[in-house]
Amino acid sequence: MPLPTEAVLLTLLSMKNCTKEEIFSVLLSTYAARLMNKAKVVEAAGRYLKFLHACNILAEKSGEYRLTEEGTLLARFFISPSAYMGYVKLARKLIDSEIPEEQKGCILLSSLIQSLPANGCPARLEKDYQMSLIKLQLDKELNASRAGNLRHYLEKPSAIPEFMAGCTKDLERWLGLLSDMERYKVHKESPGKKWMEELVVGLKANILKMMARKKGHAPAQLPLERKEAA
Repeated sequence: MPLPTEAVLLTLLSMKNCTKEEIFSVLLSTYAARLMNKAKVVEAAGRYLKFLHACNILAEKSGEYRLTEEGTLLARFFISPSAYMGYVKLARKLIDSEIPEEQKGCILLSSLIQSLPANGCPARLEKDYQMSLIKLQLDKELNASRAGNLRHYLEKPSAIPEFMAGCTKDLERWLGLLSDMERYKVHKESPGKKWMEELVVGLKANILKMMARKKGHAPAQLPLERKEAA
């Protein structure tokens, strides 16, 4: 069972500044910490504090840690700092590439949707994304088929799986974070935001079409429709 370091740190520091000892004390009281020895808990937490400090998500003064403006927004939107840093790293790589903005958006979105299937898109789309990823030498965990699936969903609403309706809520949460980064001048321009905005709008429109089509053919709706017609 993983130690809930990210969740504990963001929760604690969003309420008040804390010393390293206070953070360790809370982590040691978690159920996961009972399955580890104290030294490992302290070592893991200390390593993560250094990571967040290096990423400008935490600041330290006089032995107390606090969230930076960037860290405060991550806590507000319940975004994992590790996931956020991975997103920023990918978005910055894509900024200087010459591939179309729609492809950039699909690559970014596919990296955020963990449950997105890794098959189902037309072979031509998968090949397009595979060549783009190879050319950019991006991280291996990025899946060309997943990015192709998103583009396929934009072209063909009937191919969209039902679980995507729930995924758009998470994507909007990310867009809210990026918008507030700009609003509060944490970043002059949030990397990748404009590519994702256009795609999420298109996905939501196609999801509504998909759901309306399925609802219209559902047997449970037939009696109601006949009654209204009468």
